[in-house]
Amino acid sequence: MKKYIIVCLLVALSACNNKKPAKTPGFKKILYYGTKEFEAHEKNAKISKEQAWELQIEYYKANNSQRSFSLFFIVDSNYIFPQHVKLKLNEAYLTGVWIHTETGEVRFVENNTLVNANSFGWFGNTPNIEEE
Repeated sequence: MKKYIIVCLLVALSACNNKKPAKTPGFKKILYYGTKEFEAHEKNAKISKEQAWELQIEYYKANNSQRSFSLFFIVDSNYIFPQHVKLKLNEAYLTGVWIHTETGEVRFVENNTLVNANSFGWFGNTPNIEEE
């Protein structure tokens, strides 16, 4: 009986995956809003988070939408405004508007990578809908 238990334990332990999950799944660098690294990157970027916020608003207006989403990350020199955030679980998908911090290039990226949110994000000035 002891041999059976020892064999079962060895099999169970050998089946465990000892690899640590990647900190940045497929990306060089993820900087979280509210960290010193995020602030340092933004300080040296040509496009500020406020400018990125306005570019996000313009993107959605051009696509006939009144949407706007919080800024949570800089991923490989792109401000990320994810559409799907699970605040209770502290997670966000990387699908959303990506704005390059140097060029201001705006694009919508569908990326279902789930990463830690680590904050409630940053929400810029909400546009006045009645202005139009």
